[in-house]
Amino acid sequence: IDLVIDIPRQGENSHDGFLIRRVSIETGVTCLTSLDTANALLTSLEDAGKKMSLIDIAAVKGPVCSKKRQVGCGHADPVSPVSG
Repeated sequence: IDLVIDIPRQGENSHDGFLIRRVSIETGVTCLTSLDTANALLTSLEDAGKKMSLIDIAAVKGPVCSKKRQVGCGHADPVSPVSG
């Protein structure tokens, strides 16, 4: 087994789910516990066949979020570009 996806329902206290997650971690098997994470993994695997290149994230310039003051946070109200 290379990957376990065990996403508990909200408010669910399943002993089986706890054991599945615990054993996967103890045996070094990656365990995903969020649909968002599983979806991100699937997206990256789908894109793996495309040509990719490494970039220096310190050199990336883009809009800074007015709420979190960081680049690329996903808010729609950027205030200014990051200066390098």
